[in-house]
Amino acid sequence: MFLKSLTLKGFKSFADTTVMELEPGVTVVVGPNGSGKSNVVDAIAWVLGAQAPSSVRSQKMDDVIFAGTSKRPALGRAEVMLTIDNSAGLLPIEFTEVTVSRVLFRSGESEYAINGVECRLLDVQELLSDAGVGRQQHVIVSQGQIDAVLNARPEDRRGIIEEAAGVLKHRKRKEKAERRLEGTEANLMRAQDLLREVRRNLRPLERQAESARRHGALIGEMRSLQMFLAGRELQSFQARLTNLANDKLAGEEAERGLRAKLSSLDTAVMAAEAQLSARGDSGVNDELVRIEQLRGRARGLVAVLVERRRSVERDRGQLMDSGVIATLEADAANLRSDLAKVAEQIAAVKAVSASGTTDQGSTLEEAQVASQKVAELSARVRGLNEDIDRLRNIVATDARNETELAQRLVDADAARVAAESAVDSAMSLFSTAQSDASTSASRAESLQLTLDANGTSAAALRDIEGTLGALSGMIDIDSERRVAVQVALGDALSAVVAQNVDAARRALQELRQTGAVGAVLALNAITTVPSTPLINNGTSLRSHVRAKPGAHETQVNRLLDVLLSRVVFVQSWADAVEAALAHPEAVVITGDGDRFASSGMRVGTSNVTASALEEAHRRAERAKEALGRAESDLATARTRMAQARDTHATALTLLERHRSTATETNARLSFAYDSLRSVQAELQGLLSVLRNDLEVKSAGLQERRQFLQSRLGDVEARLNADVEARNAAAERRNKIEVGLNALVRLSALVEKHSATLDARQAELQEIRRRQSDEVRAISQRLDEARKDRTSNEQLLEERRERNRRVEVEEAEVRMRLEATIEALRRDHSVEPQAAIDTPQPELPEGTTPIARVRELERELRLMGPINPLALEEFDELQKRHTFLEEQLEDVKNTRRELIKVIKQVDMEIQSTFASAFADVRDNFEKLFSMLFPGGHGKLLLTSPDDLLNTGIEVEAKPSGKNVKKLSLLSGGERSLTALAFLFAVFRSRPSPFYVMDEVEAALDDVNLHRFLSLIHEFRQEAQLLIVSHQKRTMEAGDCLLGVTMQPGGSSRIIVERAAAAAS
Repeated sequence: MFLKSLTLKGFKSFADTTVMELEPGVTVVVGPNGSGKSNVVDAIAWVLGAQAPSSVRSQKMDDVIFAGTSKRPALGRAEVMLTIDNSAGLLPIEFTEVTVSRVLFRSGESEYAINGVECRLLDVQELLSDAGVGRQQHVIVSQGQIDAVLNARPEDRRGIIEEAAGVLKHRKRKEKAERRLEGTEANLMRAQDLLREVRRNLRPLERQAESARRHGALIGEMRSLQMFLAGRELQSFQARLTNLANDKLAGEEAERGLRAKLSSLDTAVMAAEAQLSARGDSGVNDELVRIEQLRGRARGLVAVLVERRRSVERDRGQLMDSGVIATLEADAANLRSDLAKVAEQIAAVKAVSASGTTDQGSTLEEAQVASQKVAELSARVRGLNEDIDRLRNIVATDARNETELAQRLVDADAARVAAESAVDSAMSLFSTAQSDASTSASRAESLQLTLDANGTSAAALRDIEGTLGALSGMIDIDSERRVAVQVALGDALSAVVAQNVDAARRALQELRQTGAVGAVLALNAITTVPSTPLINNGTSLRSHVRAKPGAHETQVNRLLDVLLSRVVFVQSWADAVEAALAHPEAVVITGDGDRFASSGMRVGTSNVTASALEEAHRRAERAKEALGRAESDLATARTRMAQARDTHATALTLLERHRSTATETNARLSFAYDSLRSVQAELQGLLSVLRNDLEVKSAGLQERRQFLQSRLGDVEARLNADVEARNAAAERRNKIEVGLNALVRLSALVEKHSATLDARQAELQEIRRRQSDEVRAISQRLDEARKDRTSNEQLLEERRERNRRVEVEEAEVRMRLEATIEALRRDHSVEPQAAIDTPQPELPEGTTPIARVRELERELRLMGPINPLALEEFDELQKRHTFLEEQLEDVKNTRRELIKVIKQVDMEIQSTFASAFADVRDNFEKLFSMLFPGGHGKLLLTSPDDLLNTGIEVEAKPSGKNVKKLSLLSGGERSLTALAFLFAVFRSRPSPFYVMDEVEAALDDVNLHRFLSLIHEFRQEAQLLIVSHQKRTMEAGDCLLGVTMQPGGSSRIIVERAAAAAS
């Protein structure tokens, strides 16, 4: 095993990553002053776990990080990696190469690693301890350590041998066992005290427990009866709720049926009304009126045709005479008049055809009737459009309301979920508060028991003559220094104060006889008061404690002077440590209750004090308050959850009702659309008929105008052609014949049309009769539907009222059920099902459960006050008694085992140290004789009979000198003597490597020669790494490592083998 390589990065002067390859044999590190040679030794010591900054020549540990130069900034971390060749398997790890690394950051964080795996410093030390490299690092001899070996105390020299011999691990085992033994001793005393106290309290509690057991039996029987009665009541409530729920479901189903029936009745009513409206607007009456008008016109036309025929016949019978011209002129005037009238009628017909409405002329009565019908239908269209717009608005409003209700439902559901979450959180807080309250109460009870146990000695000695009571009851302490004074006085607070030494002896005798544990203080036993040590920043606690007024006030104050004479109070923990180290005779107390003295140091106050009990009671009170708040928060959360659930149910009901209303509104809107389409179709049909009639009338008038124009032309021609009068008269006679024939045909056509109108009139009258019958039937159905609707509305309202009554009754029953359940949980801490499942307890014959409950209540009143915790306390105390006896036996066995282990470890330490010391002593004598020919050196034990603690003295007598003190030797002799001691240790318990830093600096040539001969002997046994300025030492090395300082302020390594140097 040997050091294979050393890697430095940011360590001291090695700013750059520097790798040093090391080999077995002697390696000499050389270089000018200030180049960083010794930093190599510091790096090895640091990576192996050096903790003191002085061990690496620093003021504080972060000084090892490269601090920077004028040309190079400082670094933030230092890292060193040491690789060890473990091919021989000397280290207890399954690797042939082991790399130990250490990193330090400027923030103070430090990391260790073995082969890249992060570990603890302890892991590194345990890994290397079997190789002889311990915490004191005796294998690394740094500058100044030579004189330190000679000037060290004998015990420190022993530590070097123990480390080399591997005794330190036994020391650790012993220290651990002693700490455990010390804790075991304290536990033993504690267990004995508690056992005595438990035995003293066990008998009275047994009597109280018997009464409590009887009381508990009565309470249990009454509780069973109450649970049985509550279970019967719960079953009654649940059955009633089930019936009410069924009634509610049936009522809701009936209400839905009535609503559906109302909806169908509304639809039937609206359909009947629509049918009535359609029958009223069928147009049969209008058509009858129009036919009657057409028949009247036909009769008038027949009369005109008869009169014209007579006139034509008269004209045919006449001959052309002298008055023919006058006749023709009269005919022309008549024809012009008829032509003007026909023109007016044509204009009126065109106007009617264009606008659809007119009231001009007696020949347009049909147009007027049609126009009125069109107006009525248009009014109905407008009304239906208004109804549709109104229903659309209702539908839009319903949609918005439905959206709003849906949002309310979502919000209500979110509120319900949040309320349930709040209940869960409140339950968690409630459980936590219950746990805290229980823990605080247990802590206060434990402290009370401990303080009671501490006060047992005072109670046991109260009747002894000459005792005054416990010191704690005879003094007053300022509140701001209470903790410090309690720590300073310690066990003296619970000690019994005696008037004199004789009374103290009697008190001690009583404690011995009764087996009690306690302390006794005698007044006036000490006549002198030691002076208080003078410590910087320290004050006396004496002014903060005083005796209570009374007969013994002066003596108690004197006792306090004695007890607190060596006690000094400081505020800072660090100041307390320094003061305790500087003044071993003082007892230093801090404000936090830390205690520092030569007998030992303790951080923190004792847990078993009156102030701790007060604090425990305060915590218990705060825990109770927190529990109360948690109960209140839980009740509030449950109330909010119930409200959120009610809101959610209400929103859901409203949404369902609104959707039902929206369905009815949509049905009405659909019916309105159907009615509108029907009226629009009827209006279009009427307008089409009206246009056709107007077109026919217009065509007839056009023909008549043409006829009149033709006749007018004829008459005018006759007037203008007197010469041809006869011929014209003959022609006129012919035309008259033709007109007469036309009149005959027209009369026949009019008569035929009149017959058609009569038939149509009879047909329409039959249709009107049938429609009247249908209207009467529809009206009858409409009346019946309205009556049914009114009846169903009344039934619906009655059903709603019954449903509301059921809901109210259900709420009342549910409230009573919840109250019963809450009472069960509050009074009996059980769930409802447990009460329902509770069977009826056995009762005396002729006794009812309610009567038995009253009888039990009377018996409980007669028993009087009972300690409700007596039974539990007795069982607990009995268990505690058994437990303490078992624990006491376990502690005794543990104590015996620890003592046995300590003895075995002591024997191992003595054996190992004795063997190692004998080897070192022999090797020291040989090496001293070699380094000082003719001289004599010895190692002596300061206490040969105490091999566990003895120190080692070094006796050196160079040749020709009769001196025994090392201080009388020269510097070189002292260095050689120290080297002889170290190398004797190295040879007795070899280590795989040794590191020395300028250990030969004080040697002259002769002594240097002797040192190099010693190096030559050891070069085959171990790897040597030597930092030196001596040329002869460099020549003795197998490898030279040159360290130089670069211009940038960073060290650099130059490697040169011995063979290359020689060449």
